[in-house]
Amino acid sequence: MKRLVIIIGVFALLFGGCKKKDENAYMEEANVCIQKLDVPGAVMAYEKLLEEFPTGQKASMVLYNLGRIYQDKSDKSLDAEQSSKKAISYYKQVVAKFPQAQQAPAALFNIAFIQANELRSFDEAKASYTQFIRDYPNDLLVPSAKAEIDNMGKSPEEIIQAAEAQAHAR
Repeated sequence: MKRLVIIIGVFALLFGGCKKKDENAYMEEANVCIQKLDVPGAVMAYEKLLEEFPTGQKASMVLYNLGRIYQDKSDKSLDAEQSSKKAISYYKQVVAKFPQAQQAPAALFNIAFIQANELRSFDEAKASYTQFIRDYPNDLLVPSAKAEIDNMGKSPEEIIQAAEAQAHAR
């Protein structure tokens, strides 16, 4: 009888004490890490949330936040190009898995922006901006996407000269 009580007690501890965190708990953990400038801790909390809740309510936001971390070059263990490519990878997941999510238009715009301005992959950037304009025609960033396409690959001086020439032509 004593053995049975001990076995039941062990099972109760093992299974009753191992409660899973919910999405909000992981988000809070990530936010605390970000406030403490603990980027690896935030990334770990976000990735754990995605592992346990891949299609949860917070998944699109988490993927977007991970994209921002890498776009902002916050992970100092990666060089700029690696960080840019990792940001694109997370943003692409937002667009592919959650195209109707609030973060999807900004994710697609950021993909194109990184391709054009950081990786200098103009063909890919143009395709991404074109997809952005097609998929989110009413987004506030559509004029910026069109301007990015028009000015892609140009130096700031060339852009200013073209704008001045256009202003004088009016």
